[in-house]
Amino acid sequence: MLKLALVTALAFAALTCSASAQTASSPYTGPVAVVVAIPIPAGLSRAQIEGLFKQQAPAYAAIPTLKQKYFTVNEETHRAGGVYLWENAAAARAFYSDQWKARVAATYGAPAELTWFDAPLVIQGKAGMAP
Repeated sequence: MLKLALVTALAFAALTCSASAQTASSPYTGPVAVVVAIPIPAGLSRAQIEGLFKQQAPAYAAIPTLKQKYFTVNEETHRAGGVYLWENAAAARAFYSDQWKARVAATYGAPAELTWFDAPLVIQGKAGMAP
């Protein structure tokens, strides 16, 4: 019962955060996480996808308002993309411009799906911490 209540609360929080992070007039000014999913073009191998990630990594590392980016692949759903942690929603909105959306659609043949979340608390797990 407690587990179901926790899952329900987390799902509600995710939906609420997703909506508020997208709103330009939101009072929340902290970090936001954006999950991006893009269809993988037919014939593109996992090795090619990972090669593209490695080519793109320096450009993402140079973005001053991007705190973290995880490159992602889901072979079951045939989607790749990333989980991004931005300083704030304004920085994320500036990155995901109309030009970015058009470039993604032209490059991959389909639009990117973006899911937004407020990220009021960010921690690093023990496994990620230096000894």
